[in-house]
Amino acid sequence: MHAALLCMAMMGADTMDPVAAALERYGEVKAYAVTLKSSAGGEHDVIRYAYQRPGHVRMEFVAPHAGVVMIYDPQTAEVRLWPLGPGYFSLTFDPANRLIRSRTGQRIDRSDIGTLLRNVRSMQRSGQTTCVAEQINGRDALHVAVEGEPDDSLGAIRRYELWLDVANRMPLRVISRDRTGAVIEEVRFEELRLDPELPASLFSSRGDALRR
Repeated sequence: MHAALLCMAMMGADTMDPVAAALERYGEVKAYAVTLKSSAGGEHDVIRYAYQRPGHVRMEFVAPHAGVVMIYDPQTAEVRLWPLGPGYFSLTFDPANRLIRSRTGQRIDRSDIGTLLRNVRSMQRSGQTTCVAEQINGRDALHVAVEGEPDDSLGAIRRYELWLDVANRMPLRVISRDRTGAVIEEVRFEELRLDPELPASLFSSRGDALRR
């Protein structure tokens, strides 16, 4: 079977585009929790991450800054940071502040899966997309590679590679590359839970811990 047709069949979607299918599925998700394991520039992060519409985000750092918690409130458009963990003092930042951006410059208010998929979709419109079926960690997945035209790169990113879980259409792994093909960042999505029961206090100043 042709690779594009195989991707369409495995996603169970009406479109031949697995990124569009993933975005459609994400539009149905009201909340999710996941463990993010990222690598960039030889450094590694482990973060317990929770998202709830219309844009609430909670990040609990496991490594290397164990105990640090950040919460983004879309109503106030502010980020609260507990450097020593909830129960101690907190600081308030604008999400654009460089002090709280990731190593690759990512902002907490633009860190959800939907933003990732929309960025890939944007690059895809004038770029080239390939798709092959693979397995990752024992799960059926689609390895989708999107390469943008020189003028359509998103910042330093020229190419995205995503592994989308066939079962739920969500990312299992993503790699971004620059113009030379070098890896900018790799992120693994582990222990993903879609639409879990997330208490409102998780995204408030009370800062209750995110349950795994």
